[in-house]
Amino acid sequence: MQSNIRNIKINEETTLSISSGITLIKENDSILEVFKRMDKALYESKNKGKNQYTII
Repeated sequence: MQSNIRNIKINEETTLSISSGITLIKENDSILEVFKRMDKALYESKNKGKNQYTII
């Protein structure tokens, strides 16, 4: 996924990057629990650097 996005050029000097947080929705999860895990995973990805993803 990241390699496809990295290949998108806005102009000669600008390319895209993406960091994401991914989680599974468990049977008894509240929406708040899901978003908390996604947010935690996203910040872990951002702390690793550009073009990262974290699965929790």
